[in-house]
Amino acid sequence: TRQDPAQRATLALTVKAPAEFQVQASGRAPFIRHAMSTDVRAFQLDRPSPPFLYAFVVGKFEVAQVDLPGVSVQALGPPGHDLTQALEAAAGAGQYIYQHLARHNSGYTQVFVHGDVAQEAAGMALISELKRDPNDDWVFTHELAHQLFGWLVPCTDFADFWLNEGFATFLVAAVKEARQGRGAYEAEVARWRVRSADVHAKGRD
Repeated sequence: TRQDPAQRATLALTVKAPAEFQVQASGRAPFIRHAMSTDVRAFQLDRPSPPFLYAFVVGKFEVAQVDLPGVSVQALGPPGHDLTQALEAAAGAGQYIYQHLARHNSGYTQVFVHGDVAQEAAGMALISELKRDPNDDWVFTHELAHQLFGWLVPCTDFADFWLNEGFATFLVAAVKEARQGRGAYEAEVARWRVRSADVHAKGRD
């Protein structure tokens, strides 16, 4: 695919995998055809989307889900992975975003995988298994925010990619303020200033 946000296309994806494996992909809930010890799952992404938002995962995952007014969030993680905190954080952020900015019924899935990953995709996000401070839950809000700024409202091209990241970064602070008060918002802004100064000092602005 051409990794260019200006390119948009729908996607039809078929994944054949062992029946005991979970499969998650960008697109509508799959049609499943059973064949011996394997399942064939067909996904359909109807919204024309930038190719960098296409994704799928296959593996033995535990699954959890929470349904709240305006948002449905699912989490997949390796066996034994505690999905409670991630599910609650993402669902709370989703409620805030959809109440204040937009509502849609496509649902959202966060998938926890091995390695160093934090990548948005259409209808889902791939996130590293988290071993961190329980209060450091910014990644859940950030990746979910890309469902709005990045997918539903995509930038024109990579020259405007900062809009995707800027809105997602701002919404982390906005959600923290709603949960923890103005001090949490100000602390997040202070972190932005440090990161921004570092980028400027390295000449990477």
